[in-house]
Amino acid sequence: MTASDFWEIAGAVGNVAAIAIGATAAIVGLWIFVASYGGTAAQNASDESTGHNREHAPIDQ
Repeated sequence: MTASDFWEIAGAVGNVAAIAIGATAAIVGLWIFVASYGGTAAQNASDESTGHNREHAPIDQ
């Protein structure tokens, strides 16, 4: 194994790591965005579907 082989492997490992870190950051960023901006709408939709809406009393009460 020569030095150039080592750097070729190291570069490939670095690329994989960079892609994994980038994907993780993208997922975390999207999750934070949804939690911050889309969370209320998602929660309201969830409440509507289960009948536990915080803004309106359930029909059966």
